[in-house]
Amino acid sequence: MQSIIFLILVALASSIEYAKAVEIEFVISGRELPNMDIFKGAPDPFIKIFYAEEKDERFAIIGETERLVNTNNPDWGDVINMVYREGANQRVRLEVWDEDVDQVNDYMGLVELTLEELVVTRSIIEREIEKCNFAVCGKLRITPKENKNNTSDMDPRFIHPKNIINYRTSLTKFS
Repeated sequence: MQSIIFLILVALASSIEYAKAVEIEFVISGRELPNMDIFKGAPDPFIKIFYAEEKDERFAIIGETERLVNTNNPDWGDVINMVYREGANQRVRLEVWDEDVDQVNDYMGLVELTLEELVVTRSIIEREIEKCNFAVCGKLRITPKENKNNTSDMDPRFIHPKNIINYRTSLTKFS
């Protein structure tokens, strides 16, 4: 009896179709960020990266970019690598911050997008920074990079949410 149940479970498991998973890479840059520092100097910007899988799920911080000094047009060199799963509602929030060494860091605004947008457009996504307290908030550019190690046949059963992102260069990773 146990062997029959086992065979039925094996047959069911092998008949389940899993969504395709694709590894995507992108870089972030900012344009026309407002002056923030004392005497209206250029900001020292960095990005806090958040991720949520389901529509009702709260965003969780998964990393930060490097901090750049005195620039209104930052080009972060960090390559962000994530796994997109077809049919999943994978959302990314990019919060822009100005680092202040002697004070509390200043929130500058945010941009939200889905991983599906990056996969479908395959080109630069440029968004106005939202939820900021300035007349001109600036823009973020999310630029997909060509991934030579595309893993379109990855089995998403083995992708745990904590493993969906990894970073190269100086990106800070939270676990």
